[in-house]
Amino acid sequence: MKSVTMGEVIEVLNAAGELSLTEEQKETDITELGIDSIAFIKVVVALEEQFDCEIPDSKLILSDMNTLQKIYETMDALYEETMGRDNLSA
Repeated sequence: MKSVTMGEVIEVLNAAGELSLTEEQKETDITELGIDSIAFIKVVVALEEQFDCEIPDSKLILSDMNTLQKIYETMDALYEETMGRDNLSA
């Protein structure tokens, strides 16, 4: 998995979700901006492709990933978890 930055998450979310979010809007509920469950799946797939990872099904709950901040934190935690596993197996 590749490292995660807020800027990259913003780019992916904006492209896949057809939004124009900025970092200042990191607490904005994306469902209020028109992201429905179908658009959310597009965002998830785009995040997985961008960061070369698989987001666990347990994390794929729109209400748990409904802001830029929550999406970033989920991706960053996944990265940290992945890196910890990689370091243990090295």
